[in-house]
Amino acid sequence: MDRYARFGKRWGRAGAVAGWAALQLLLLGATPATAQKASKPAKGQFRELVVTSARAIRGAEGGPKGNKIELANPVGVKADSQGGLLIADTGNNRVLRLDGRGHLQQVLGAEGPGRLRLPADMVRGADGKVYVADTMNHRIVAFGADGRFLAAWGDGRFHAPHGIAQGPDGKLYVADTLAHRVVVLGTDGSELAVWGEVGDGPGQMRFPHGITVGADGHVYVADFLNNRVQELSKDGRFVRSWGELGDGPGQFHNPWGVALDSAGNLWVADMSNARVQRLGRDGGAAVFGRPGRLSAERPQGSGFSNPTSLALQETGAPGKGPISVYVADAGNLSIAVLQVSPGQTRVASAPAPGRAPAARTLDLVPARRVSEVRGKPKRGGASDPKAATDRKRSGEGMAAAGEGSLDYPFSARRGPDGRTYVADTGNHRIVVLDAEGEMVASWGGSGSGRGQLNQPSDVAFDGAGNVYVADTMNDRVQKFSPDGKALAVFGGPEELKAPYGLAVGGDGSVYVSDTLRHRIVKFDGGGKVVKTWGGYGAGPDQLAFPHGLALSGETLYVADFMNHRVASFTADGRPVRRWGSLGDAPGQLHHPWGVSVGPDGDVWVGDMTNGRIQRFHSDGKLVGVFGSQGRALGQFDHPKTVDATAGEVVVSNPGNHAVDFLRGDVGAKPRKKP
Repeated sequence: MDRYARFGKRWGRAGAVAGWAALQLLLLGATPATAQKASKPAKGQFRELVVTSARAIRGAEGGPKGNKIELANPVGVKADSQGGLLIADTGNNRVLRLDGRGHLQQVLGAEGPGRLRLPADMVRGADGKVYVADTMNHRIVAFGADGRFLAAWGDGRFHAPHGIAQGPDGKLYVADTLAHRVVVLGTDGSELAVWGEVGDGPGQMRFPHGITVGADGHVYVADFLNNRVQELSKDGRFVRSWGELGDGPGQFHNPWGVALDSAGNLWVADMSNARVQRLGRDGGAAVFGRPGRLSAERPQGSGFSNPTSLALQETGAPGKGPISVYVADAGNLSIAVLQVSPGQTRVASAPAPGRAPAARTLDLVPARRVSEVRGKPKRGGASDPKAATDRKRSGEGMAAAGEGSLDYPFSARRGPDGRTYVADTGNHRIVVLDAEGEMVASWGGSGSGRGQLNQPSDVAFDGAGNVYVADTMNDRVQKFSPDGKALAVFGGPEELKAPYGLAVGGDGSVYVSDTLRHRIVKFDGGGKVVKTWGGYGAGPDQLAFPHGLALSGETLYVADFMNHRVASFTADGRPVRRWGSLGDAPGQLHHPWGVSVGPDGDVWVGDMTNGRIQRFHSDGKLVGVFGSQGRALGQFDHPKTVDATAGEVVVSNPGNHAVDFLRGDVGAKPRKKP
């Protein structure tokens, strides 16, 4: 079976966050990018859109008690037929309607039966109703023009829908993302047609996201993991497609949002290339943006961080007046507003890779890749039949599956016993490998009971060899004995929300990245919360979706995911140092996920969206880089954790469904502290 078909079926509804895409909705760069060939650096000249002004919407006036409300990871934006904007304020689980001046008019889905969970898109219908893709509730929700909840359509019909549009015929078109298809609905929720299946052929899809409909009834779909946009006829037949994996004009890397202007140009939010593209009917392409932040002072030099959706508002004669382009710049937590001259482009040179400062390639040699786990688990491991029966009888959960493929392993770390412990995220289990890569134990299994796991994302160890697991979608950390017996639970929905990283101190303290609350939570050895710090922002004591953690003495290192940096703190939360910025030059980072400390005190970082690992001294000075995006041994597809021990580096390589082992000089003696 196709891996990605299996992924959608196996992960089911819970897989919408850790499984697809863009954050996981809230973890945007985490998307596994797949394609037929690796991306090549763009060269030569681009046609670049002329942007005359730029600004960003980061909130709106008119919130409760007159307060300004702020956006949290806005994934969707649509022009409202009443002259304003509709914004999917995804991280806040709501849809906002703003008037033409940017003032808040309505909040949809904040409470009651219409309460939303990570909504990704919406559209105002010709009937005045607002239809919302309620992504993590796996349904479509209809609200009246006055904001009242009217109806919800789900009941297993949808699987993390990310896009919705209405055609001139009044029908609703839904990008049913984890089912790899388009569903056509009537405005009463009746199902009229289903198009597509998983694959990369004409009319097939892999995780469709954005969707729009032309005046002729043709449907345009952002085919996210096939790195293309497809055009379908009004009855669902394939017409043509644009794009392939790359960063040249007309190429894409995870296209998310699509829109059409009155001249028939197709606009695309090219997410992982951090830009917007305009494609003409004649095939010509013009681009705007690069990794970075919007600058009103220098709009032509501006950039984005994970642009996911866009909306157009035109003035003047169709195709001749200026266009306001609204871009959901999710990584910058804002809506970018660009003024574009419709017929104007300028010639600009593609960024030259050679301009980046030189960096030493780390002296590492790929040794082996483990993607299929083989071997008979030793007695006492959770896959042992007797141990599994004992666990079932004691209520500790079913044992995980034995042999088979790894499925999006998010973490791989060497334990104090010399074995490698893998968070086999898609299989909801922990797999233990010996020095030869053979499986000697596994435990877990999908569920929320004692000893069961729901998308585990990281592992850590205490001095006694006990194993701590970030049980991410159960909002908790579980402690296991070395042989997989469930011992204790730390946290729960009140204390943690999607923990993605953890570290254990010598005194038994457990540090957890409370990712969706943008903070670090410190527990004592008995599971009591003793300290929290962080909060959303880019200040020295703030974090934005923290992921991996590593503890070295009294210093805690944090992969500050959406700030594209590494931050260090004392063990009681006082900020020490920060390094890194958004980009792909050596020393820059793009969604750092994992962090670890080597035997010499150097800090290793899984530079996820850049498809590489980087090594730094503890003062942030770059030592070197290794790897590139791809499938070959020595290449990575969205590497997450990197664990350095004497003579070997272990890298989780989830897009390739593997754990990679690299050999080389990783240092043996601790360096003097700076």
